[in-house]
Amino acid sequence: MSKIAENVKSSVKFIKRNRLKYIKKGYLVRTDKRISKDILFSYLYKNPLFGYKCYLWLILEEIHLLLRNRNNKKENKVEKLLISYCNQNKGLKINNWSHLKKFYNI
Repeated sequence: MSKIAENVKSSVKFIKRNRLKYIKKGYLVRTDKRISKDILFSYLYKNPLFGYKCYLWLILEEIHLLLRNRNNKKENKVEKLLISYCNQNKGLKINNWSHLKKFYNI
């Protein structure tokens, strides 16, 4: 985890969350900074994820690019950003999986 954090110019945080019947413990590497996100998306572009995670990555990348390029100030871009954000958890229901057509090209 520390290597991942180092590569994306971030740090590792230990988290402890109290749930109803158990305590969830884990580690977290945040990518709050623009440079961290740029590094992460560059890595994921070269080494894509599989299945739903790949679809979610494409949505998150679109949101990141809109915010990074400051296009979110335009009204139609804000609407597009909100639609993308709201559709994150609906991916399996609305997705046609066309983003995987070139996934295995060598």
